[in-house]
Amino acid sequence: PPPFRCAAASRQSAAASLLHHINQLPLPTGMMRVQSELVLPAEVSEKLEEYFNGAPLLTAQTVVGYGGSTTTTLTSPGYSGPLKSDEALQLDWQGLEGSISSDSQMRHVSASLSAPGLSFEDGEGKVTLSQLHYNTEIVRGMHDLWFGTSGASMEQIEIDVETPESGPTRMQMNNARLTTEQREDDTRVDIDGKLTFDTIEVNGFSVSDGVYDVAYHNLDAASLGQLNSSVKQLMQEQPQDPSLLFAGMMPHLQGLFSQKPELAIRQLQVETPMGTVSGKLHMALTDVLNDAVMQDPTMLMDIVKIDLDASLPKPMLMGLLSTSASN
Repeated sequence: PPPFRCAAASRQSAAASLLHHINQLPLPTGMMRVQSELVLPAEVSEKLEEYFNGAPLLTAQTVVGYGGSTTTTLTSPGYSGPLKSDEALQLDWQGLEGSISSDSQMRHVSASLSAPGLSFEDGEGKVTLSQLHYNTEIVRGMHDLWFGTSGASMEQIEIDVETPESGPTRMQMNNARLTTEQREDDTRVDIDGKLTFDTIEVNGFSVSDGVYDVAYHNLDAASLGQLNSSVKQLMQEQPQDPSLLFAGMMPHLQGLFSQKPELAIRQLQVETPMGTVSGKLHMALTDVLNDAVMQDPTMLMDIVKIDLDASLPKPMLMGLLSTSASN
């Protein structure tokens, strides 16, 4: 296929292509096997060869089923050693593997990716991420939107740094998990998300059992589909100017909120040495966003209903009040 263009943050671009090796002999699992390799420009591949000893940065093996479905296995090599452009920085990347499956119409897709670990270390400290996982199962629905569930997890992140300005900082988070679900309901879209962690410790101060459970309901499906299309077009035309994204969103906001959407923080909770901190929040539009509200956003508070429930341990609350008073 023709090369595609990869825009970089520096507003430069480089051509890349995919090289396919196709085996069309009948297989027990399908009618075709395709081995694909990412081919990068010579100036890029020469630099990467120092890291991966000539192995391709990304390899994909795809089996095409007799009914047109596909299953792709992805692999990327690891590297451990100094960064060639800055040998004071040690990099330990343990590789990547994953799989993607799709039906013949590309309307039902499932995927999973796993990376055992990644770490950076220099004279000021070390950052380590271990056991990174991602999975999703989605179906293409109305207005070209995707619906389904996704999840990501990380077993541990450690940050251990020391600078002359701030001194030593040690942070560790264990077993962070994120799950999302996007559902279609007639003309509306509901989105749920939940973030949890077992423990976070920063310089000896520790909290545990963190939960952040949030929901966005009653978004207008047609407007959300138009918004996605508009953002994609802007990114293709002006990929180096993210500020245009907000301008592209504005024409769709009135329609997006036409179904009186609701935002709910269903649970916000963490255990601290002083006790449990928890809270809930519910916000809902009681009327549609008319032209007057769009022109004068201060009128928005007249059509928003807010319910808030928060609970703090008494020692923490007294400490906050004391600090506020002294300031």
